[in-house]
Amino acid sequence: MELMAGGLGADEYAARHGRRILVWSYGACRYPDPAVEAWARRVAEVLFTPGLLDACEESLRARLDPEQRGGYVATGEYEAGAHYHAAARAILARKPYAQVGVLRIGHAAVGRIGTRGRTMPA
Repeated sequence: MELMAGGLGADEYAARHGRRILVWSYGACRYPDPAVEAWARRVAEVLFTPGLLDACEESLRARLDPEQRGGYVATGEYEAGAHYHAAARAILARKPYAQVGVLRIGHAAVGRIGTRGRTMPA
């Protein structure tokens, strides 16, 4: 399976990409290679078992350096940095057609949307 070609284990793959996966049918398929089948089923288990994706994401965060907390991680490959645009651009420099997702380390959201409590002039 091409998804395994990046060398990520099933838990790490799910931790990095799980929040962007809307449909995962690979876990229901049969494969000639038992390792591929086990990997696809484990990703499905992580995605569909309540709380397991959160645990995998926390495990990934725990492996990051403490000084990176509050920084950003760009996925598609792995790149950490203080600014999310720089992290994403570093991946795109290596893989121009990569689909990049960004997570903020230690936070539920990458940033804030809105006026931060201020009202807009009429």
